[in-house]
Amino acid sequence: MRRRTQDPGQPGQRVDRPATRLPARARDEFLRVRGEERVFAIGDIAQVEQDGRPLPQMAPPAMQAGRQVADNILRTLRGEAMVPFRYRDKGIMAVIGRNAGVSRIGGLEVKGFVGWAGWLFVHLYYLIGFRNRLAVLARWAWYYLLYDRPIRIITRARVPVGATPPPPDDG
Repeated sequence: MRRRTQDPGQPGQRVDRPATRLPARARDEFLRVRGEERVFAIGDIAQVEQDGRPLPQMAPPAMQAGRQVADNILRTLRGEAMVPFRYRDKGIMAVIGRNAGVSRIGGLEVKGFVGWAGWLFVHLYYLIGFRNRLAVLARWAWYYLLYDRPIRIITRARVPVGATPPPPDDG
């Protein structure tokens, strides 16, 4: 099956491309759509495989792919050879509660308070500007020290004193 699409290089001219489940799944090692020299695919529209396995469709692979595509476009403009894309897994971190987090960076796995503190440090490190870091750190300290949470989860509606509660939802 083939799909007819607009060629971005030639307005009004159409080209045939193989149809796939994801529009840009068929691509080369430079993240170009196969058969196209000047069309790149990154992020949600590109299913990138590395070492025979698909990369997760999350921000880190997409950000690295974006930087690589930008670098390759500049290389092309300078007449240099492009560099193939290779994702570098920096690890994964998550906060799962107060003083509780998990981290896997390379072969090192930590959990509990150390994982939680690592998550805080990494997220503060990647903020742009000293003022932003200080503001976020102050807000986090406020929430932490006062047991305040910026997001509340509503588990059930409160019924005023003396009012009849609604019947339970069986759906």
